[in-house]
Amino acid sequence: MLSGTYIYGMDRKGRVVMPVQFRKPLGAPFVLTRAPGQCLLAVSAPQWETIVRRHEQSVLFRGYYLSAAVECPVDESTGRFLIPHTLREYAELRPMDEIAICGIGRAVQVAKRSRWEEHLQSGEFPTLGQLDLDLDVPRPSETQPYRQRVRRPLGLPVVH
Repeated sequence: MLSGTYIYGMDRKGRVVMPVQFRKPLGAPFVLTRAPGQCLLAVSAPQWETIVRRHEQSVLFRGYYLSAAVECPVDESTGRFLIPHTLREYAELRPMDEIAICGIGRAVQVAKRSRWEEHLQSGEFPTLGQLDLDLDVPRPSETQPYRQRVRRPLGLPVVH
């Protein structure tokens, strides 16, 4: 499972480092496409083929994900990959921006650091819909209101 968040700067040509921990699971080249919330989604090529076969009848999938998908090779010596201009425009990534590269299960999300931090502060992350299930993206858990009751049998506090 891909997890963790790494911050890198994007150079003037639109290249960003893919963290070492993500390179082997994603492989090279991997597929990069747009994702909700002005983020980008990176998945391995074999996994992308499986997703395409599963969702090829979906007009939404073809128009949103498939139409923006590109193969991204990774430079073996530097670990950098090029984010194509159209995807940079979609995600509002500019040269010299700080980029958050986050493992989200079986995929990697790429976003402008400030946008990622907004999602963290608000606790609201854009959903990928059915792809969340395909990519094993962890779902936020529903929590019950917290209640505490303290009793003191024999003078010792016991919390329930």
